[in-house]
Amino acid sequence: MFIAVMKKFRYTILLVFVLFVSCINEQPTGGADLHVGDSLPVFEVVMNDGSAVNNATLQGVPALIVFFNTGCPDCRQELPVIEQFYLLQEQAKKQMPSFEDASGRRVEGESVKVVCISREQTEEEVAAYWYAKGFTMLYSAQSDRSVYELFAQSRIPRVYAVNEKGIIIAMWDDTDMPTLEDLQKAFQ
Repeated sequence: MFIAVMKKFRYTILLVFVLFVSCINEQPTGGADLHVGDSLPVFEVVMNDGSAVNNATLQGVPALIVFFNTGCPDCRQELPVIEQFYLLQEQAKKQMPSFEDASGRRVEGESVKVVCISREQTEEEVAAYWYAKGFTMLYSAQSDRSVYELFAQSRIPRVYAVNEKGIIIAMWDDTDMPTLEDLQKAFQ
């Protein structure tokens, strides 16, 4: 009996260790280390709907930029919060009036743009997770760390609140993950 209990205990410890290491998997890579007050780096990603997001498309629009990996337990905990925030932004956008710009082009009202970017995951992996969770927010699947390293060296999830001028106004990582209220407060 004692041996069976010890085997279960050993397997439990091993499982916790594997989950902990799989999320961390962190060796600082020499990437950037952005902080509140810093400008966004020059970057571009293609979202799963085919739209491009880059510094030019974010000009004049507040944004929430989220780096994640669906295998990371902390990311799995935070992504539903990000989805809630996204849904609130989509609802707010529907209530904003559209207008014509100086060239006569119709411009829709814009709320906070949510940009989810995977770190070291394929399109298939992210799409399967999004489908399983019923997420509607857009994402950009990145199979490497090249975009991530423009922002950070290590730690996910990474969440950056960015104002319409491209300046980071708040940020969080796995040591202090934001609540829905934190995200809302960042953009007030």
